[in-house]
Amino acid sequence: AAVAAPTPAPAVVAPAPAAPSAPLPSAAADPEAPFRVSVGAFGNADNAARQADIFRNAGYPVFTGTQGNLSIVLVGPYQDEADALTVAARIRSGAFGVDPVIYRFQSDAASAASSTPAPAAAPAAPVAAPATPAPTPASTPAPSAAPAAAPATVAPPVSAAGGRFLQVGAFGSPQSAQPLRERLASLGFAASEVREDGMVKLLVGPFDEAGLNGARQRLSEQGIQSFPR
Repeated sequence: AAVAAPTPAPAVVAPAPAAPSAPLPSAAADPEAPFRVSVGAFGNADNAARQADIFRNAGYPVFTGTQGNLSIVLVGPYQDEADALTVAARIRSGAFGVDPVIYRFQSDAASAASSTPAPAAAPAAPVAAPATPAPTPASTPAPSAAPAAAPATVAPPVSAAGGRFLQVGAFGSPQSAQPLRERLASLGFAASEVREDGMVKLLVGPFDEAGLNGARQRLSEQGIQSFPR
């Protein structure tokens, strides 16, 4: 009797490897490069250090700065705004739970970028050095105190698309604005401060049109009123 030939086993096809994520833009070697990405503002410096560690361990170049009484965690700096926008988009799409904000550094103004470096960590990513303020000429004595009306604010945030801001409050003094600033920070918004008409006004942004509407909805859900400007 004829013997049937054995049926060959089906070929096993290995699954194609997943495409790797595009590499992040490298931080600029110049510590005064103009663009940096804010990923959190905290009233407690220990909380800021923990946030910095989270992003450093994820491969981002991180340093910390100050904004009033807040400690700010910054990623960068970057020479090109396009690089900062790319990094902000990667952070926003990740699992960090923050809404990053892009700031422009100005070396002759008090800003979040005139900062101290974050604590040293494993060399997974370069850590940007703090900007060094220009020395005061020997012939010019330093003022004994800043004028009472001088605002201690960061440089205004910028957006390549010319985005808009949301005003979330107006106060008689920075101290009275501090509770709302800290609450905004806990929600992932880094507020900037402007002084107009004798008032301290808090702004968040900038946002494109879709981002503006989304941020306004999030703030409203938390009982925080806002309006575009």
